[in-house]
Amino acid sequence: MYNGKVIIGVGGTIGSGKTTACEIMCTMGAFYISADEIGRGILPEIALDLQEHFGPKIMKGKEVDREKLAEVVFTEKEALSHLNNISHPVLKKRLKDHIRNAPCELVVIDAALLFDWPDIMEIVDYPVLITAPETLKQERCIARGMDLVQYQKIRMNQKDDATLSDKARFIINNNGTVEDLHDRCRSIIKEIKHGH
Repeated sequence: MYNGKVIIGVGGTIGSGKTTACEIMCTMGAFYISADEIGRGILPEIALDLQEHFGPKIMKGKEVDREKLAEVVFTEKEALSHLNNISHPVLKKRLKDHIRNAPCELVVIDAALLFDWPDIMEIVDYPVLITAPETLKQERCIARGMDLVQYQKIRMNQKDDATLSDKARFIINNNGTVEDLHDRCRSIIKEIKHGH
């Protein structure tokens, strides 16, 4: 427990269904925190650092152009690690603030990089890995408007499910219907509530 909260951390690669799983858990009484949303929110704070490092090409006026930034960081491997070095300390601090301020005891964190953050894993009581077959992940991303090249660039910079599975307390193979995912999430929440 961190600050009196029971924390479920949900991780997994793009297209696995992390956010859907988190939304389902929220219907069962968990408070939702999205690392992506926090990341978007801190961009104005780190805009000068990003501009200094990546140059004016990632800016739209005084604001960071998220699409241009993504294009740069998912094309050049070193660029992604520079972005992470600049953004992650602020993001993780803000994530902990959100957990502390959560209005209920059960918190679910939606974070693609959950398993890459040892300091966040330390405060997570129940790490959950959402997996799915690669073809299905790709189909889901394309169905929501991402092009194949963009999907492949992002996916190349992510670890595979087998590498992450050792760190998970629960693994959900999200290769069925939303109802199947709902059932699996419900049983996990039930087990967690029963354990406390």
